[in-house]
This record gives sequence, C-alpha cells and structure tokens, in this order.
Amino acid sequence: MDTWIWIALVTLAVLTIPFLAIRRAARSRVDPTNVSIDADLAHRVRVLCRQDKKVEAVKELRDATGLALRDALTIVEKLAASDPRKRC
Repeated sequence: MDTWIWIALVTLAVLTIPFLAIRRAARSRVDPTNVSIDADLAHRVRVLCRQDKKVEAVKELRDATGLALRDALTIVEKLAASDPRKRC
C-alpha cells in the first residue's frame, strides 16, 4: 500500500512541475526593461495615484504596455514616488 502512495505522489509531482513552469513563463510576454512609457501615460498614472486610484493606475499601465501585474505595479510605485504630490 505504501508503495502505491509514493508512486502516486511522484507521478503527481512529475506532472505538476512542468505545468507550473510553463504557466509562470506565460505570465508576461513583455520585458519590462524594453518598455517605453510616454510622457502622457506617465502623467495619467501619476494623476490616478494622486487621486488614490492605484488599481486604476496599474490597469491603465498594463492596458497600454502589456506588462505583467508585478512589473506594472513596480513601475506605478516608482512613478508615484517621483511625484512630489504623491499619494499612492
């Protein structure tokens, strides 16, 4: 009985690990170091942050650039930090 449990666990691990690796790689097809943000988009993101609309700012940036959530959030936070009237 113990042998079958171990076989089932190993089989589950073998099937799960590649699936998780593929899923993680597919999160962002955009390299955040190659994204250029124009002045208008940066201004819109800063305005949304000043209005305490961080979620909308991240969504605006993601829609415009195709960035992953984590990358867009990092950029929004950096843009907000560079704004003297920041609120995000």
